[in-house]
Amino acid sequence: MSEIVRFLLAGGFIGMMLALTQWLTRRYALHTFYWRKLLHVSAIGVCGWIVDQSEQMDLLAGIFGCAALGLALVVHKKWLGVSSGRSWGIALFPLAFMLLLVLPFGKREIVTAIYILTFSDAFAGLIGNRWGRPWTPWKEQKSVLGSVVFALTAFGILWWRHGEFLEMGVLCSIAIALAGLEMFSWRGSDNLWIPLGAALFISTASSLKLSALELFSLMGVYVVFVYVIRSRKWLDPSGIAAAGMLALWIVLLFPMVYLAMPIIFLVLGSLSSKLTDGAEKDREEEGRTAVQVLANGVWIFGAGFWAALVDTETGQHLFILVFSIALSDTLSSEWGRYGGGMTLDMIRWKRVEPGLSGGVSLFGTLIGLLAAGVLPLLSIFLFQVSMIQAIGITFAAFIGMMIDSLLGSLVQSKFKGEDGRWQDGYHEEKPVLGYPWIDNHTVNFLSIGLTLLGFLLFAHGA
Repeated sequence: MSEIVRFLLAGGFIGMMLALTQWLTRRYALHTFYWRKLLHVSAIGVCGWIVDQSEQMDLLAGIFGCAALGLALVVHKKWLGVSSGRSWGIALFPLAFMLLLVLPFGKREIVTAIYILTFSDAFAGLIGNRWGRPWTPWKEQKSVLGSVVFALTAFGILWWRHGEFLEMGVLCSIAIALAGLEMFSWRGSDNLWIPLGAALFISTASSLKLSALELFSLMGVYVVFVYVIRSRKWLDPSGIAAAGMLALWIVLLFPMVYLAMPIIFLVLGSLSSKLTDGAEKDREEEGRTAVQVLANGVWIFGAGFWAALVDTETGQHLFILVFSIALSDTLSSEWGRYGGGMTLDMIRWKRVEPGLSGGVSLFGTLIGLLAAGVLPLLSIFLFQVSMIQAIGITFAAFIGMMIDSLLGSLVQSKFKGEDGRWQDGYHEEKPVLGYPWIDNHTVNFLSIGLTLLGFLLFAHGA
């Protein structure tokens, strides 16, 4: 069968399934969720078959890119009843497939990633929606049962396609790590992260020698660590789950010694947060949430992609930089509030309350500078980073902290409290600065991402 005939057959089948699920949605609207999953399995499954059979990867990447643009328009215009305009997932999966094809992944890894998205995500949604109990800390809630189903089906696919090459402990770890990606995604973004994460984990797993015994030993150490975290209320239950997944993602992408970075950040950041009282601390009395953990830590995937596919040393530096920025920003804020003194809005240059996002003080800035150098200094001994490289990472982390303050002043939402003072957050009945949908977690995410981008541009320009 020629490539053109195969593409036409696949396109015709997907078009037929789109029309069928549209009709089913109008005819039986109460079961729209199931029609969406039917479309998910049929459309993504046939894409996996096409990739497995095709030899023209560049052409196929272009087709997926065009499909992503077209489906994005469909979702934006709410033309697809089965989607109802609530999720961008139907446009994200062809984008993910295009990226998989243009990045230096092998076909075997790509097809496995597509099949995991096809079946694991669908079964997790179906069973979790029917019998699971939602718990994740955002509107699109996931269930523990759904995550277990995802991990089990992902393990089956991994064992089927890679069991003869990879250790059982590695296969289990990848399956659990991908279930974590699905658990902490929202608005259909798992259609992007699951295939990209699966291909990345499989490609780095060939150098990972993790037995099942070592995996369970790590889990045992984590259970003990969880007891300490909860007793001190450093993280709430969702934060503990996110931190565990973050640790597993790091183990799959980097040598295990890299776990020292997030552990030091967690300990120093959590101890510093106990210095102060006030509204912000009251909202975190049960510990930091999954949103806070991931807003700072999810950029390790950017470092992992760079280390695996482009340059290992630069990826290592990006990893150190992620947690250096987070540590600098956290300690600057907490110690700046504790130290008091005059705090000025970074843009308006007016006096504000200590701890208000966008506010800077001399003491807090000095603490931020010192904190920016903690992890780079440690990396000299752990990773053989040179002194010049450590100084560069420190400077970049400090710049990242200042970008965080800049964004906090320019775009983060604030409202006037009953005492007439500006406070972080957003209340509809109060005057507001910034954008209502941008909170401190969004600012943390953006500031780290922008700093990593700037670091890469400077590194390659130099």
